Amino acid sequence: MSRHHANLIRSIFHDPPSANLHWRDAESLLKHVGASLEPISGARIRVKLNHMEDVLPMLEAAVTPAP
Repeated sequence: MSRHHANLIRSIFHDPPSANLHWRDAESLLKHVGASLEPISGARIRVKLNHMEDVLPMLEAAVTPAP
Protein backbone atom coordinates (compact mmCIF):
# COMPACT_ATOMS: atom_id res chain seq x y z
CA MET A 1 0.00 0.00 0.00
CA SER A 2 1.36 3.39 -0.92
CA ARG A 3 1.97 6.13 1.60
CA HIS A 4 -0.79 8.12 -0.10
CA HIS A 5 -3.33 5.34 0.56
CA ALA A 6 -2.16 5.01 4.18
CA ASN A 7 -2.60 8.77 4.71
CA LEU A 8 -6.06 8.59 3.16
CA ILE A 9 -7.11 5.83 5.57
CA ARG A 10 -5.83 7.92 8.49
CA SER A 11 -7.83 10.91 7.20
CA ILE A 12 -11.02 8.87 6.88
CA PHE A 13 -10.83 7.44 10.40
CA HIS A 14 -9.45 10.57 12.09
CA ASP A 15 -11.80 12.20 14.60
CA PRO A 16 -13.21 14.47 13.23
CA PRO A 17 -12.90 13.18 9.63
CA SER A 18 -11.17 15.48 7.19
CA ALA A 19 -13.44 17.55 4.97
CA ASN A 20 -10.75 17.55 2.30
CA LEU A 21 -11.25 14.02 0.94
CA HIS A 22 -11.48 13.52 -2.81
CA TRP A 23 -13.62 10.81 -4.41
CA ARG A 24 -10.90 9.89 -6.93
CA ASP A 25 -8.53 9.12 -4.03
CA ALA A 26 -11.13 6.93 -2.29
CA GLU A 27 -11.89 5.19 -5.60
CA SER A 28 -8.19 4.53 -6.14
CA LEU A 29 -7.86 3.07 -2.63
CA LEU A 30 -10.89 0.81 -3.10
CA LYS A 31 -9.55 -0.49 -6.42
CA HIS A 32 -6.10 -1.01 -4.87
CA VAL A 33 -7.54 -3.33 -2.21
CA GLY A 34 -9.45 -5.31 -4.85
CA ALA A 35 -12.93 -3.79 -4.79
CA SER A 36 -15.06 -3.65 -7.91
CA LEU A 37 -16.96 -0.42 -8.49
CA GLU A 38 -20.15 -0.21 -10.54
CA PRO A 39 -22.05 3.04 -11.15
CA ILE A 40 -25.79 2.63 -10.60
CA SER A 41 -28.76 4.96 -11.00
CA GLY A 42 -28.37 8.47 -9.74
CA ALA A 43 -25.19 9.54 -8.02
CA ARG A 44 -24.53 6.16 -6.39
CA ILE A 45 -21.91 3.50 -6.83
CA ARG A 46 -22.02 -0.19 -5.89
CA VAL A 47 -18.85 -1.43 -4.18
CA LYS A 48 -18.11 -5.16 -3.96
CA LEU A 49 -15.22 -6.44 -1.85
CA ASN A 50 -14.62 -9.89 -0.33
CA HIS A 51 -18.15 -11.14 -1.10
CA MET A 52 -19.63 -8.05 0.61
CA GLU A 53 -21.59 -5.37 -1.21
CA ASP A 54 -22.64 -1.83 -0.35
CA VAL A 55 -23.99 1.19 -2.18
CA LEU A 56 -22.26 4.50 -1.57
CA PRO A 57 -23.36 7.99 -2.55
CA MET A 58 -20.85 9.74 -4.77
CA LEU A 59 -19.78 13.22 -3.82
CA GLU A 60 -21.61 15.90 -5.79
CA ALA A 61 -18.36 17.32 -7.15
CA ALA A 62 -17.44 13.90 -8.55
CA VAL A 63 -20.60 13.66 -10.67
CA THR A 64 -20.79 17.27 -11.82
CA PRO A 65 -19.72 17.41 -15.48
CA ALA A 66 -16.80 19.66 -16.32
CA PRO A 67 -17.71 22.83 -18.28
